[in-house]
Amino acid sequence: MNIKTEYPFWFFLLCLLLGLLYAVILYYKNRNYEFSPWIIKTMAFFRFLLISIISFLLLSPLLKTTIRNTEKPLVVIAHDNSESIINANDSAFYFEDYLVGFNDLSKKLKEKCNVKKFVFGENITENEVITFSEKQTDISSLFNEIKARFSNRNIGALILASDGLYNKGVNPLYSSKGLNFPIYTIALGDTNVRKDLILSKVNYNRLVFYGNDFHAEIVIKADKCKDSKTKVSVKHDDKIVFSDDVIISSDHFIKTIRFTLNAADTGMQHYKVSIGKIKDEISTSNNSQDIFVDIIDSRQKILLLANSPHPDISAITSVLEQNENYDVDEFIAGESLKPVDNYDLVILHQIPSLKFPAINISKKINDKGIPVLYILGSQTYMRLFNNLHSGIKIFNNKINQEEIFPACNDNFPLFLLKNSVFNKINNFPPLLSLPGSYEISNSSNILLFQKIGNIITPDPLMLFSQNSDSKCGVILGEGLWRWKLHDYLKNNDNSSFNELILKTIQYLSVKTDKSYFRINSKNKFNENENIKFDAEVYNKSYELINDPEIEMTIIDEEGKKYPFVFGRDEKVYHLNAGSLQPGSYIYLAKVNIAGKWFKKNGKFIVKTMNIETLRLVANHNILFKLAKNTGGKMFYPHQINDIAKVINEREDISSITYSQKRFTELIDIYWIFFIILALLTAEWFFRRRGGGY
Repeated sequence: MNIKTEYPFWFFLLCLLLGLLYAVILYYKNRNYEFSPWIIKTMAFFRFLLISIISFLLLSPLLKTTIRNTEKPLVVIAHDNSESIINANDSAFYFEDYLVGFNDLSKKLKEKCNVKKFVFGENITENEVITFSEKQTDISSLFNEIKARFSNRNIGALILASDGLYNKGVNPLYSSKGLNFPIYTIALGDTNVRKDLILSKVNYNRLVFYGNDFHAEIVIKADKCKDSKTKVSVKHDDKIVFSDDVIISSDHFIKTIRFTLNAADTGMQHYKVSIGKIKDEISTSNNSQDIFVDIIDSRQKILLLANSPHPDISAITSVLEQNENYDVDEFIAGESLKPVDNYDLVILHQIPSLKFPAINISKKINDKGIPVLYILGSQTYMRLFNNLHSGIKIFNNKINQEEIFPACNDNFPLFLLKNSVFNKINNFPPLLSLPGSYEISNSSNILLFQKIGNIITPDPLMLFSQNSDSKCGVILGEGLWRWKLHDYLKNNDNSSFNELILKTIQYLSVKTDKSYFRINSKNKFNENENIKFDAEVYNKSYELINDPEIEMTIIDEEGKKYPFVFGRDEKVYHLNAGSLQPGSYIYLAKVNIAGKWFKKNGKFIVKTMNIETLRLVANHNILFKLAKNTGGKMFYPHQINDIAKVINEREDISSITYSQKRFTELIDIYWIFFIILALLTAEWFFRRRGGGY
């Protein structure tokens, strides 16, 4: 320790001189009291020290302290906790003899080193029990965690116990670059290729429309199973919907089997794909997989009703029929129609007209809140159209149509179009429109302005509006077929025209959720994943509230019920139901809002994670390279006692000593205060003893 100050050394002498001067003036020049000589000298000495110390403290001196610390080398021990280690081996060995030797390893290292123990699989945890139960293995995240957690620490070595198999993250050889300490690997698992039949992969469509056929394929692998025979089967509701015999013709066999299924039921459908086991097979846990197909019957049904045949109709229909989400019915006025209630969107081309005023249809559209797209033209009866609450009224006195070019509104807020599409639409040919004056509602948003010649006017060519019940779109002209032909002529495809039509239909047909109680969650979870739900509750003014309590019951395939209550967070609700066993589940949720019960139900599935069973042959090569590249060494389980000896004998794995400097203001040190107080007290004591005051 030493004392530092900004001022030169002679300032310290001034402090001593000031203390001496003060003591002389007070006790030798002042003769008001008669004290014995030794008391005067004692009190003068105390006053000298007191004034010198106080004046020195005014120089803001700092106390510099140098602390030397010795840090032992840190050895990180990380053990693979995944299922693959025991799937193809004697699990009793790993749970008994091996773990005893592994736990002794840390004890032998603690004499020279500090030890940190981790287990890893899908996640990384410290000081956890090794259970060989993780469903995935991510070695690269282990290296990243060590880099982040022990940055600038004296890491001596990493001991990595694993079978070298990873199925998550990047290649460990890449992620280990930049590590400046040796890795000692313990090679677990079995590298011998043994007799095994593996259902390697099932490729299929996750989302299928009701009534459609969908294709799937199975990839089968077999090791040392030559001349064996097995059967592939696919079950749905305990019924076999596909089967095929497979003859294994070689010791390293691989085959892809393709098949077709029909989506005959709606909802989340469970299919079990399996291959029959063969004699002396090392493991049968990789002989089956569960797949879940979401079969939906949610195609948007669209009615396209025209006053008369027109090329615009085929231009629009050709776009919609390419998309499986839409089912289009096309009619000409006067033909027998299905009830309008059956449709999610109605497109009216030049309707209402004098020939077909469509009063009943318009009333049903309005009453049911069905979204509608009006395409206006020379046959449109404007007086009736102006009564339809479309967001615009048109007043025109001319009979002849005029050519109106489109100009995109760059600030259109309802949906996004690519900039390249905007540029192409701006060069589209004109539509034929009846000019006039316009009365536009405040709820309307203009997508395309009218451009006459080179002048862009504020008048709309295409706009959208929305009231509390439904959405409405209006195209103020006919001739959309010209846009399609022009798009193909200039760009060799119809992508820009198609995007304009599809985005328009998508915006109009998407239903707005107006319920007071909403549940949000995924419909698929992995078995190692927590089941989470979010919920929202609204009052009659559609304001978020979280006063009422939400109850939920989850029911498994056997009818067992799991009751839960949602937790509250500000204005929303959350529920973490934890992990559940693989299978299909339904949930029932309810909440009481202002004395009325609201209920929601749904379905989700929990998928089996069998990725750890697909590869049972250990990859010791990657463990050898990890050790070699970092200056370490690979060991086998029976050599585990040698690891501590090798590490303890390495001279470069040693303790380090580092110095730490610390500066403290002298005035902040509490015992300085007590020294000053002691000097004042002692001086007062001697003054009183000598009869002074």
